[in-house]
Amino acid sequence: MIALYRRLVSRCTTINQINRVHIALENRLSPLEADVLRHSLRPKCHLLSRATMALRRLVLKSAARPFRATQIEQAREWMGQLAALAAPSGKRHPEGFQRRRIRRNVVLYSDGGAPADKTLAIAFTGSRQRLMMPVSVFLQHLDARRVEVVLLRDSWRDGYHAYRHGIPGVGGSIETLLDALPHLLSFGRYRKVVAVGTSGGGFPAVLAAFRLELDAVVSFGGNGPDDPRWVATDGSTGRQRVVRYRDACAKPPRVFLAFGQDCPQDRERAEALADAIPSRLCPVGDPTTEVGHTVAYALARQGKLTEFLQSTIFANENAGADTGG
Repeated sequence: MIALYRRLVSRCTTINQINRVHIALENRLSPLEADVLRHSLRPKCHLLSRATMALRRLVLKSAARPFRATQIEQAREWMGQLAALAAPSGKRHPEGFQRRRIRRNVVLYSDGGAPADKTLAIAFTGSRQRLMMPVSVFLQHLDARRVEVVLLRDSWRDGYHAYRHGIPGVGGSIETLLDALPHLLSFGRYRKVVAVGTSGGGFPAVLAAFRLELDAVVSFGGNGPDDPRWVATDGSTGRQRVVRYRDACAKPPRVFLAFGQDCPQDRERAEALADAIPSRLCPVGDPTTEVGHTVAYALARQGKLTEFLQSTIFANENAGADTGG
């Protein structure tokens, strides 16, 4: 990761280019990778001093003179921000997730341990290819010994479609994508399988939970079932689709619909979906600032994301949801 970062930054000649590199890495880095990179960028780091000096030499060699110090300064500031975002998890050490690509837009985060006693969490990202926060920050709120995460990204060249057209290389529709997941991810190896979705990935996560008969699902600020973009070529709506999946599901999942209590649009969407399927509404508030659409980030910021996930999708079947409000 250090070598990759050096290579990417060495090509940058503007601050905007550096920012784009940082955003791209935020959508990939595991907590371990973020921690190693952060240590490598410290001004005085005995453990990784060679990596630090190599980075400095490459930057100084490849960049124009006025821009040299800015590259290193921007990198350190970025890593400081990542560390600050992860701090509310309350953990001193990074979770031991390692990143492994399964397909181009399907990435597994696991500590490498046996999955028999673990829960697999299928994460449907939103249009920014993240879960309302950098991937390393979200993962830091989980327990790598008990959870494995598969991150899905909808990255069709002609734009983000909220998985309506599947994922390139996996399935060309939402149905073929969902039906491919049990075999692709080897569901049978895990104790439980759950789903997480944020924003545009929220409704697909709910569809997955019913079609695949998962244990539980949480949608953070997800779209409602009446979104016109979910009208199929045969004229059927998203509501009709989720009801059809619901009726065919032998063991319905536990469904949690989280939204900012100060975000009327997301509340309306959650309530519309709750009219179609058995679910629990989870309004989330923050006494110090506005929550808005980024409800998962609001929970992380308050140090409540771990507790919320443990009391909802990672809880026993009889456990209830924490509203976080």
